[in-house]
This record gives sequence, structure tokens and C-alpha cells, in this order.
Amino acid sequence: MSAKKRKITALELVREAAKSRTSVKWTSGLSKDESGYIGDVVGELRKTPGAALYVVAKGVKLELQLTVSVATIVKTLKEMLGR
Repeated sequence: MSAKKRKITALELVREAAKSRTSVKWTSGLSKDESGYIGDVVGELRKTPGAALYVVAKGVKLELQLTVSVATIVKTLKEMLGR
């Protein structure tokens, strides 16, 4: 990096960013119907413990035309299942 004088140090920048960070759950933007569908999927996963979460998450992504990654959906399903 050049020796140019900065208005804010890297440490200050990171600390300010950490203060303003808000956690936004992707499921908060779903409609009631879509949330119900995910609830149904979680219910079926509880009944079928051998189901591959990645495959289920990929199906959910395609069915609901979601823009989040399959890995994010897997993580959320695990949280909902209590795993």
C-alpha cells in the first residue's frame, strides 16, 4: 500500500463496520406460503432422517426459485432440525 494519508485507519474502518452489522435471515423475505412449505420440508426431514440435506436443499432452491446458495439453505435446515 502506498504511504498516502488515510482519513480512517483500517482498524477504525473494521470496528465501525462491526458495529453496524445486522444479521438478516434469508427466510424473513419469504411469503407465508413459502415459509409453510419450508416448515413442511423440515417436518418431512424429521420423519426421514436418512434424507440427504444437500439434495433436499437443492430441491427447495429450485422449487421456490431462491437466490441464496444451497449451502445456506442446508445450514438453515440444520438449524431448524436442531442439528
